[in-house]
Amino acid sequence: MPAEARHPTDPSGTLEYSCYGMTATLTSRRGEQEGVVELTSGRTIVHVSLEEVGGRTQIGSSRRQSEVAHGGAHASLVPAGVSAWEWFGPITLHRRLMIQFDLSSAPGLVRSNLEKSGPRWMTEDPAILQCSARLAHALEVGTHGRRFVSAIALAMIARFAELGSTFAVGGLSRERLRKAQDFLIGNLSADVMMSELAQRVGLSESHFVRAFKASTGLPPYRWQLKLRIDKAKSLILDGVALADVAAATGFASQSHLTRVFHDITGATPAEWRRIHRHDKPLASFASEKNWVS
Repeated sequence: MPAEARHPTDPSGTLEYSCYGMTATLTSRRGEQEGVVELTSGRTIVHVSLEEVGGRTQIGSSRRQSEVAHGGAHASLVPAGVSAWEWFGPITLHRRLMIQFDLSSAPGLVRSNLEKSGPRWMTEDPAILQCSARLAHALEVGTHGRRFVSAIALAMIARFAELGSTFAVGGLSRERLRKAQDFLIGNLSADVMMSELAQRVGLSESHFVRAFKASTGLPPYRWQLKLRIDKAKSLILDGVALADVAAATGFASQSHLTRVFHDITGATPAEWRRIHRHDKPLASFASEKNWVS
């Protein structure tokens, strides 16, 4: 039976909603310092990092930071009782969504999908991230009913069940993925040739692009483009002029940056800066697109 839904907001930037054996908590934090937090729980948890500006977070089964890089937004499934830790370095802005499932009161379909799912760390699967963004938006606007919210959560759980608990079939090895991502990060403002990147990891170009997408959910160019936008956000929050932001992040001009930034976030750089400088606790960019083409 559904639990009573709640939608409180507090000045610290936290929203919470409970229904059908699920509790979803959306938080927005600024200026977090480096730290490690244990996530191990008696409940199954879906942890989603929605937006990271000026820093990075990681989730895993160890207190140690992993060497595997990622593109900012990521989602993890932590079954009840499984050891899990969140590591975060100094970070300017961090928006996260955490969903806890009480299997004793969750619907049968949710329980069956969760029972099929092992731990999954930091997936960048576009379907899961898109569902997460829509769920975050539903919490922010506060106008959607319990069935709508629970349906999105169920879709996320079903997708986790499809993915399983290992690296994607046909994906890159950890070593090759780290090598490719490190190169893309190190050449963030450059137009990286896929043929050169594939050669660096010892694969044909077509094989490499397919395997990279299988591992991250995005083709290499789109993955790097998302990191460029993340860096642009950090510079924008620091008050850097937009023309200089464009130059520092590899865009041909300020108008080019504005067009791509709007396509990805749903806001222009000026709008994004204005919203975040006004310290709104949970500025919503739930329309962010997951470019998979």
